Amino acid sequence: MWRALCASHVRRAFGRGLLHPVTAVKETHMKFFVWLIRILVFIVLLVLALANTQTATLNFLAGYSWDAPLILIGLAFFVVGLLAGLLSSLPTVFRLRMENARLKRELRTARDVPVVPQDPPMPPLI
Repeated sequence: MWRALCASHVRRAFGRGLLHPVTAVKETHMKFFVWLIRILVFIVLLVLALANTQTATLNFLAGYSWDAPLILIGLAFFVVGLLAGLLSSLPTVFRLRMENARLKRELRTARDVPVVPQDPPMPPLI
């Protein structure tokens, strides 16, 4: 099945003139290896998570504590870090979207304005 999917991808890309056949084959092999590495990393992390199910205590300020499996605490910190990273990238994303909209407006107005051909400058008279 994998070969059939890769072959159809190569035929479509080559038919549109986007890829050279050798480049398309290299690209499909690279995608396969990337997915293979992703699956291996997932399996290793899953085995580590299942091996660390013992209860751990997380002590907060003011005497609060949380007793939970170690994997749950690790998952909670991962989610908090993910949310913090996404939240910190929001200003940049909004700034880039606004700039993109401004550039699209400028392009639209530039297309509407006709281009006036200019005569070449005259050579100096001696």
